[in-house]
Amino acid sequence: MQWMMTSFLPVALDPPYIHYDRATEVFREFIRFWHKHHGFDWGATLSALAVIKRHEQEYAELRHDPVIVRQRASLPKD
Repeated sequence: MQWMMTSFLPVALDPPYIHYDRATEVFREFIRFWHKHHGFDWGATLSALAVIKRHEQEYAELRHDPVIVRQRASLPKD
């Protein structure tokens, strides 16, 4: 979860688009869905959601981080 919030998503999502701003919200909903669908206990779901909350500010700050920007620029474009 931490890796998704601080390494993968900041590189994979393009900041000018709403996708970057909504990523944490979508990620939370996905976790709720996935955990419910697969019968995870509520404690595991709350734990996963807490990780997102803990790294949400860091994720937002990585939007314009020079290292992340270079990594994002090196990705192939559609």
